[in-house]
Amino acid sequence: MDEIVALHHCHIIPQAEPDLWTMLKDRHWIPEEAKDDPRHEPRDGLSMCATHHLLFDAFKIFIRYHHVSGKFIFINYSGAEVLEEFHGKAVALDINDRYAPFPSIFIIHEMRVRGFNPFQPMTYDIPDTIPWQDWILLRGVFDEASNSFIRDRPPANNNEAGLGGSQPQFQPTTSAGGGRNTLELNADVINTILAVTRAMPSWKACQIEGMSWDGTAEENIQKYASVVGAQDSPPPSPTETDR
Repeated sequence: MDEIVALHHCHIIPQAEPDLWTMLKDRHWIPEEAKDDPRHEPRDGLSMCATHHLLFDAFKIFIRYHHVSGKFIFINYSGAEVLEEFHGKAVALDINDRYAPFPSIFIIHEMRVRGFNPFQPMTYDIPDTIPWQDWILLRGVFDEASNSFIRDRPPANNNEAGLGGSQPQFQPTTSAGGGRNTLELNADVINTILAVTRAMPSWKACQIEGMSWDGTAEENIQKYASVVGAQDSPPPSPTETDR
């Protein structure tokens, strides 16, 4: 019988920091249509076990979006021995999911983790090919053929709400050598992550959810097309627009 693990909802930007949330909107790190309270924005969080939730909030670990592989990597920045088995491996987040966390806000958390651990290395070596966490492979929850996670519900239609499509490809900003890359944090890396964030389906979904659809049919179609780039698609029924 499989072990049952209780999952906790973990906020990336703490719910007690509305001013920071507003600043992220103003700087275009998150859509201006995002919920006004980070507690109500599903893209400000992810599910973790109780232990990892505690360590995440205590600034012992961070998660980095790796634009080359399209994966979110678990980084044991504190160097805790008990976390080494998870270090450098991808967590179960799908960049193409309409509710995927914004990679940009993981940068804020990473900066805090680095500040709380000032004597750790500034850069980390990671493999050229980012492996999945062991449990993902053991439980067979990722389908290599379709390059997607296996879910209990049917996968979202990529044409639904015009949110599908492949992610933009960017040149690596990490330095390679000997089959390893170096995980760095600099202006080039941040700009690349911001560009990916603004192009991902969850950004577009967030914009659509926060829009007002009280115009004429033609106005709504144009507004919708300006977000998803589908000139011949009607706007969807708005969902989760309560702020």
